[in-house]
Amino acid sequence: HARNFFSNFGYVLANDNFFEYARSGKDSAVINFKEIFGFARTPEIEDRIRYYVRLGIMHQGAVSQEFKDILKDFSAGEVDIEEYSQKKLLKIAKAPLRVIQAAYQAEDDFHKIVAFESEKRKLAKHKKNWSQEKIDREAAQIIRDTMPDYSQVPTAVKALRRVPLVGTFTSFTAEVLRNNHNIIARAITEMKDPDLKVVGIRRMSFFMMAHAVPIALAAFLKEMFDVDDEEDEATRAIAAPWDKDSLLMYVGRSPSGDPKYANFSYTDPFSIFKTPFIISQREGLSATSITKGVMKGLEPFYGVEIGTKALIETFEGEDDLGRKISNDNDDVLTQTKDRAIHLLKALEPGFLRTGERIRRAYTGEKTPSGKEFDLATEIGAVITGQRVTTVRRQDAVKYRTW
Repeated sequence: HARNFFSNFGYVLANDNFFEYARSGKDSAVINFKEIFGFARTPEIEDRIRYYVRLGIMHQGAVSQEFKDILKDFSAGEVDIEEYSQKKLLKIAKAPLRVIQAAYQAEDDFHKIVAFESEKRKLAKHKKNWSQEKIDREAAQIIRDTMPDYSQVPTAVKALRRVPLVGTFTSFTAEVLRNNHNIIARAITEMKDPDLKVVGIRRMSFFMMAHAVPIALAAFLKEMFDVDDEEDEATRAIAAPWDKDSLLMYVGRSPSGDPKYANFSYTDPFSIFKTPFIISQREGLSATSITKGVMKGLEPFYGVEIGTKALIETFEGEDDLGRKISNDNDDVLTQTKDRAIHLLKALEPGFLRTGERIRRAYTGEKTPSGKEFDLATEIGAVITGQRVTTVRRQDAVKYRTW
């Protein structure tokens, strides 16, 4: 949820709507808070919500709508939530899912409302001869073109959700590609219009800024904490597989001198465009490294779904890093138990895994490999969507050698 919320700031910045948060942020937050929990919805709030829904601003987020469709698939078709929840027990069980879905939706809608109000102001300022209705329609079209909108996702991409061999959430990646193309096209169109030339120049400038700022910040932090290219490469070599080719933000060093970093690719909506450059920087600029980077960015369209991957590994007896899931010298019962645990770990809900990490941090318990958990780091990860990782090089070498 945190990553979904924070990633949308990149879209708002890329369209030169970031400063609108000071004007419309509070109103948007109130509307979405009441939409999530469904109380204190005044007639005025209801009218605003209907107005935004009619224009396609609310209820069209790529993540929220895909989550809604997954619930439909899970329940074998369309479900009338009110009818389904007539019995008290079912109503209690269904309530958390309704809140989760509404929260995903609000995390998108909060930013879209802010961006929509900003686009309206820009059009009203530069198109003084336009009616309010025309300004509203055009501003809404800009939002649908330049921010994730599930109604714009091709049917073929939506269908990938039901293919068990492919990752579940494919729509967001498809929308990132569409949105980036549309932002550039919109800026070019505006620059050709004498009335909107300034708007187009600013949109293109902020679009480039949204792509460049994370890279510049990462480079600045490397210099600030004295992490040179050699140490960066060494850190990536022993980092987790999902961190190796990501945009790492170094945030300090441990008392032993080991670097600390956060994987910014999780909250950068444009990270798929940076991956080819990161891999080319590590492996050398070539057609092979660029292709590898492009394929890595497009992995949601063809990467194996987590549960299916775990099932395959369970049958094969080793994970994607070549580590044995069970000991071949153990008896059949022990091997079966080890493989079942591997499968269940992949299928358990994320909040259970997060809760276990917080518990271990609170009690000071370590993993069998000696890994320690920090309570502030774990709580911070839940709130911000970013986990600060410390690469303990000596422990990593011992663990890998073992």
